[in-house]
Amino acid sequence: MASRYTFRMLAHDVLEKTGRPMTAEEIWSTGIGYGLADLVGSSGKTPERSIQAQLYMEIKDNGTSSVFVQVSKRPVLFALRGQTDTLLEVEDDYVVDDLIRDVLSSSDNALTADEVYEAVSRELPKRLTVAGGLKRNTLVTQLNALSRSEGSDIVKMSSNPTRFALADVSAIEDAGETVASAKPIAKKRERDLHSLLTTFVAADRHFKCRTKTIRQETSFKRSKNSDKWSHPDLVGIYFPFEDYDDETVHLIETMRDNPYKVFSFEMKWELKASDLREYYFQAVSNSSWANEGYLVAPTISDDETFLDDLARLVNAFGIGVIRLDVDNIEQSEILFPAREHERLDWATVDRLVSMNHDFRAFVRRIHGMADASQVWGDFFDKPLAPEEYDDYVRRTSVSLLLGVG
Repeated sequence: MASRYTFRMLAHDVLEKTGRPMTAEEIWSTGIGYGLADLVGSSGKTPERSIQAQLYMEIKDNGTSSVFVQVSKRPVLFALRGQTDTLLEVEDDYVVDDLIRDVLSSSDNALTADEVYEAVSRELPKRLTVAGGLKRNTLVTQLNALSRSEGSDIVKMSSNPTRFALADVSAIEDAGETVASAKPIAKKRERDLHSLLTTFVAADRHFKCRTKTIRQETSFKRSKNSDKWSHPDLVGIYFPFEDYDDETVHLIETMRDNPYKVFSFEMKWELKASDLREYYFQAVSNSSWANEGYLVAPTISDDETFLDDLARLVNAFGIGVIRLDVDNIEQSEILFPAREHERLDWATVDRLVSMNHDFRAFVRRIHGMADASQVWGDFFDKPLAPEEYDDYVRRTSVSLLLGVG
């Protein structure tokens, strides 16, 4: 039976045909133009994110032996390894995105996708060529991708019909329509970030762990904020039997080795100089009991003095730091690795078990799953699938970080 045609195969074929670095959105839209998208079969709601996730993992898992390379982070551009020699020439090329912007900038009104397509098609032979021609669906996909990108100068102006414009003409009212605006999300909720961390640590090779949110409101006999420094926001567990054969797991148990690893995570929206010590020592207080403890935030100051102070705290107290990349969650990174403890702090574990329902359930379930050598997936926080990610960001306070709320 023939092997299934995957997003990875599509990306390889598109990059090989075009010979230039491309975003995941460009890879997918070009794949549509080449007729390759139909070969994938079911592609989900956001195939672009599926492509991006698969290429990230391919590069992360295989390193320099991967046939793919990431050549830019903002925007995220992928290429085949042999194409990087011509990167400087490619970066200066005039591409379809540039032509779209030129068309929108030359219009006094916001334009529908069809109007943009007609104008681009007229200009295409004068400005650049596209292998296989430019299909309408390709352009529509690219327009939507550009309007969703962080910091993009292309915005959606209205619905029914959808019209596009450059950001500097976003005050336009066209055909009597005012710009429809979604109800803004006004308040940041740290718990909205939990699914993002869960998605990152489930796939990252260092963690490969399952996570569980520990809710403060499930603590026993608590007063307001009394548990702020007592328990973490999330805990994680790495199960060896998800990687090893049963016989290997049994041998590990016979040798009395402990391949399990427990992680503790304290979540914040931002780390900056004014809050650094309060947030870091909160993480020290509620996460030092684990094999590894981490302070996590999507926004972390890049000031050199701040980073030096943070490095000194990590060196002294051992709590690591993770930066969540909200736009491209697979590119989140461990800025400072945690100091690994061979054993858990059992006195603290016992205190947490006695004070919080969620933590007690976490410990009880770990024991049951370890005995059964089987993970009960419905107990843990669920990682976001690639096709779920964009919708999750839009409907939660995470959107405030990207300006799409």
